[in-house]
Formats: sequence, C-alpha cells, structure tokens
Amino acid sequence: MFHSRGVSSAAAAAAEPPVARKAGTGVLTAACVSALVVNANTSAVTILLPAISEEARRPRPADLAAAAAVTTHTIPVPQEV
Repeated sequence: MFHSRGVSSAAAAAAEPPVARKAGTGVLTAACVSALVVNANTSAVTILLPAISEEARRPRPADLAAAAAVTTHTIPVPQEV
C-alpha cells in the first residue's frame, strides 16, 4: 500500500469512478471466460484424440468396397528395340 499526502492506495482505489471499475470487471470477466474456453478445448482434444486416432486407422466400409472393386493391372516391362 502506498501513502501519499494522507491518501492510501486503497482509498484511491475506492474513489475510482464506477466506469473504471466496470471496465476492469469486464476485462477480468473476459479473461476468465477465455481461460475456461481454452481449458475446455484442451480437455476435449485430450479426451477425443485417442478415439480419433483409432478411427483414422480403421478403414471405412465404403473404402473397403472401393478397394475390392478396383482391378489390378500388370505393368508391362519395357523391351529393348
């Protein structure tokens, strides 16, 4: 706490205009909400990552059907003339 001419910083803070307090409260609220959103996204990614990874390794039925329908061709070996 700083003292200057008999006015403490606590008294000066209490004498701030309400607009400054409202702005400070708004900034603090926005920072808290932002932190919560970041934490929620991080948690969701951490929870879903193993499931996404497992799903990515498993072929889809449509991919299996398409692979079965593809005919294989032999590549001709170039012949010298």
